[in-house]
Amino acid sequence: MSITSSIQALTDADRLTLFALMAQTRAFQETLLLNRRKIPGPLLVAMGQEAVSAGSFLALHKAGILESSIKAPDHRIMFGASIAMDVLSPKEPLLSRDLMRNFLVRAAGGNRGRDGNQHWGALSRRIMPFMCSDMSVNAMIAVGYAEELRRREWSGLPEGERPVGVVFFGDGAAQQGIVHEGMNWVAASNFRRTPHELMLLRGKWLDEVTRELSVVRGAPVIFIINNNSRACFTDPGDSYGASDLARRAQGYAHMIGVDVDGTDPEAMYRETAEAIVRAQHLESTLIVAHNYRLSGHNADQTIYKEGALERRDFFDVERIFGLSDVAEFHEAVTRDPVTGLWSSTLRERKVASREKLDDILASERAQMDALFADVLSEPKITVSKDAEDRSVFPSFPPAHEPEEGAPTERMGYNKAFAWILGKLLREDARTVYFGEDIANSEGGVLALTKGVFSEFGPARVFNAAISEEMIVASAAGRALAGGKPLFEFQFGSFWWDAARIFAHAIAPNWFLKKMEYGLIAIAPCGVVHGGGSGHFHEDWPERFLAPMRGIVVVAPADAYEVVGLMRAAHEFKGPVVVLLQSAAASLPDFFSLVPETSYSIPLGEAHVAHEGADVTVVTYGAACVAAAKNEAGVLAKEGISLEVVNLRTVYPWDTKTIIASVQKTGRCVIFHEDYVGDGIGEQLAGALSGDVKFLSYVKTPHIPVVGASTPFSVTDLDLAWERFPYEREKTEHGVRHRSSKLAAAVRGLIHFS
Repeated sequence: MSITSSIQALTDADRLTLFALMAQTRAFQETLLLNRRKIPGPLLVAMGQEAVSAGSFLALHKAGILESSIKAPDHRIMFGASIAMDVLSPKEPLLSRDLMRNFLVRAAGGNRGRDGNQHWGALSRRIMPFMCSDMSVNAMIAVGYAEELRRREWSGLPEGERPVGVVFFGDGAAQQGIVHEGMNWVAASNFRRTPHELMLLRGKWLDEVTRELSVVRGAPVIFIINNNSRACFTDPGDSYGASDLARRAQGYAHMIGVDVDGTDPEAMYRETAEAIVRAQHLESTLIVAHNYRLSGHNADQTIYKEGALERRDFFDVERIFGLSDVAEFHEAVTRDPVTGLWSSTLRERKVASREKLDDILASERAQMDALFADVLSEPKITVSKDAEDRSVFPSFPPAHEPEEGAPTERMGYNKAFAWILGKLLREDARTVYFGEDIANSEGGVLALTKGVFSEFGPARVFNAAISEEMIVASAAGRALAGGKPLFEFQFGSFWWDAARIFAHAIAPNWFLKKMEYGLIAIAPCGVVHGGGSGHFHEDWPERFLAPMRGIVVVAPADAYEVVGLMRAAHEFKGPVVVLLQSAAASLPDFFSLVPETSYSIPLGEAHVAHEGADVTVVTYGAACVAAAKNEAGVLAKEGISLEVVNLRTVYPWDTKTIIASVQKTGRCVIFHEDYVGDGIGEQLAGALSGDVKFLSYVKTPHIPVVGASTPFSVTDLDLAWERFPYEREKTEHGVRHRSSKLAAAVRGLIHFS
């Protein structure tokens, strides 16, 4: 692969374009600084770093893939990203106008005033929105987006037209664990198969790109560290021992690391252009762009000398908080790409005179001042306008019943999961399934996917590293690219390693930015086999997921619900966590007839699994629903009529069905496998207690919650089974679930009233 010969050399016109890009980016920031008091929230500028965005975006433009590639700017690069798109590939509406609206929280802005400053993006132009303040998270989600570009857009394209992913983050963010996970993920995705390994695939799952590059999946990603020499107040020594960041790339397969002068836009262009060619051959590059932030971390940390702002002399500073060496700052000013280094280079090369360059900067300043004034005159977001839509996830898809008279098959829990997964993969080319140890003939540790890998192969069903945070990040990026990723935590408890991505990026961003994360997380929960696997394998995560307000949580109770809820989750445009009962597998309590034709179960609606008149039992999860239904049959012999309400959707819970049931029974028990004290039961009881109708119907002063007796699972079998709210009873037909604890709570309510 010849790289240098394929790179377009810059003309003098291109070099002047680089200056114009940087001048416009600088003018945007200066206008914000001059109007600081009119801008809510923090103001983080990128003075001195404009060359990084100008050079890299021009490289994408000259390669002809600026629009098609995914760009994930960090907060310093976002200014230059919007400007570069407007200048190099202008389209209405201008992105710089929308970014300005975001700073001024205008109603017409993409975020509608809910998330300000650089927390912006334009997915329609493949600029990754700024999802959270963890810049490493934003960058690694873009890795998943790039994977989806390779999977669904590369086939049939000449190699020079293949879109790639360019992700930016700072030297501070580069020290976070997810960056290592992401680079390792890219290395694994770009793994070269041997001729023997490809032969074993027998051409069954090989597209033309795999045949060319010997890579089954592929992540065409360029990492750019915007190394501005310090974090908020922390210098490189304290942050990462002043290590050689570019050399870190040597530890990852098919990745090289390069250092570049981040104040030289032509050097940035050249290195990015070469990195693009490598990425189009599924070889990654880590570019460390060295520059200097000519301001405080936050603009308010820069103290200017008297009259400096009026003169637009933004380097005439008296003090910068966190910077002890002001002389170092003034030396860096001489290398400023706008007023110093690049300007001098252009004059020396006779590309432009000082007067021409000054005129360009003055013109950009006037345009940005005018843009600010124009946007400032636009309507600001109002409380009443905001209140028109405060949904936290997209609307639910309509449910559909199976065809009348459709043939059915009696299935077990796990077989139903593998069956519907196979159908979704066949029906929808966007769908992939991945996780830890799932791509094998056994179907993974819990045998959930038996037979699926052998049918669909390693491009669509594949193993992932033990990197839960990166598993979720990749899925999030794929979803934003229009894919439909399903991924499996080996055990539900493992979700904790990815909790911040759920909490910071996925859950809030329908409300904030109307971002559609159409992903499905599979979380096997509860007792494993006969018990004794302990806290790290048997926990239930819903008590933490529900308060995030933005994640739909479902818990299928039997094979019929596994199929119906999985299809509903697949048709939904938002994120869903599916809580599967680990031990359900092939136990008789969880078998049911499954129609062979398509059907879905409505999200957000509970189901009355057993009708009764005396006590309402609200429950979810396969084991608890089975135990409640079985206990209803036993209690009926005592003259107690139990109504079992199976939530199906744990969040958002269906209080309407619950209240309708309690209107009939006057009594309510909440029954789940999670811990009593801070589980979903207490959250749901609090929601019900705030409803006037519920309070008028219920006859008892409290709502008993029956659940696990200790906060953590344990290993000793006797202790473990005492903890659970149900027990297993052996019968001639196999294991049957019962709950003496539930029965006692029900009898207590009956005797009370």
